[in-house]
Amino acid sequence: MSKKLLTLAVPTFNRVTSLRRQIAFLLQAIKLQKLEDKVAVVISNNASDDGTKEYLDGIKSPLVTVVHQETNLGLIGNYRFLINSCVTDYIWVVSDDDFIEDNTIATVLEHVVAKQAGLIHLAWGTAKLCGDELRVVIPGFYGMSALLLPEEGHGACLRLANIDGGGLMFFTANILHAQSAKEALARFSGRADNLAVSIWVACYCSWRRGFIFEKRRCVLGTHDVPRWSALHLRVYFSDMPRVYQELVRIGEKRFVIFRKHVQWISGALIKCIKTEPGRSLQVWGLMPFRLFRFPFKPVRSLDVQ
Repeated sequence: MSKKLLTLAVPTFNRVTSLRRQIAFLLQAIKLQKLEDKVAVVISNNASDDGTKEYLDGIKSPLVTVVHQETNLGLIGNYRFLINSCVTDYIWVVSDDDFIEDNTIATVLEHVVAKQAGLIHLAWGTAKLCGDELRVVIPGFYGMSALLLPEEGHGACLRLANIDGGGLMFFTANILHAQSAKEALARFSGRADNLAVSIWVACYCSWRRGFIFEKRRCVLGTHDVPRWSALHLRVYFSDMPRVYQELVRIGEKRFVIFRKHVQWISGALIKCIKTEPGRSLQVWGLMPFRLFRFPFKPVRSLDVQ
């Protein structure tokens, strides 16, 4: 039997209902598209206590491998575990509550076989599940400036990141060359739980082996981080700047600051001053101590279109 090419890696924690739907969809899609000899499914249960373990132990499919973590590794810890334990050439980390469009797995495998790029990035939108109805909130995350980019080449990846780095942070939209992803995690010198590390991993994989941008919407994400939450502030003012530093460290002089990130800082903070003056003092007080971490020097040599 030939070696499988792709691992669908599903991290999960206390979302057994979403997990049931996701695994049922993945297994059915693999069967309908006749991909059993090319795709494996690995599920990492992050010490759930809501019946997830019992559900996973009842899965009998030979395609599925289940790992029960003894302690909770955290979101990024689980992401790291799945990448570092991958045994196929490519890995696709799929959140248990996101939605994948029909035929996407086959499309991904076509790219893997034809191009063997380090990063395959899928266009995506956002949705909200209201009862049994899936309501699309944002049909496409990327605007026209992103969709006009070339479909291949590391330069296109960096341009995409400069338009909006948050698109690359969404790991359900990234299919990674496994060995390159392992190298990226090993070379990352920031904190192990950096919430933006998936941007670093994606750009590193593209830098090592090339980039493919699948512009047809393939994924609908369901995550929504509240503005001005501690998590939101940490991502924008601590974790993303650290990723910028890492990319400059490996010589990415074209890659510096995400355009939408700058727009968000200038626009949203002014809005915060008008609507939440007490909160804005905390945010503005945070800025001088975080913004110095952006690699400003390369900005002067960047021609952002």
